[in-house]
Amino acid sequence: MEKTKQTVIERIKAWAKARSTARRVHLHQVRQAALSKASKSRVQAREFRGEIYLCLDDVPLLPVDALKWDLPTAVAVAREAWMQYKDEHLIH
Repeated sequence: MEKTKQTVIERIKAWAKARSTARRVHLHQVRQAALSKASKSRVQAREFRGEIYLCLDDVPLLPVDALKWDLPTAVAVAREAWMQYKDEHLIH
């Protein structure tokens, strides 16, 4: 009887652990799908001032050719493009 009780307890523990693992995997998959969807809608390539730019939320950050530049230069250009875009699109 005691051995049967231990077997039942072990099976319940294994079931609970498997359920917990399955839930964590499911939540991870849901988060990954949401991130993928957000990245596809928020990160775009679009035209700004006659050039194609890498954009975030429709705000141009980097011209496509900047992807070949060193990082400090690319960041400086991205900041300048962002400021120009905001300056043009702010209601004064």
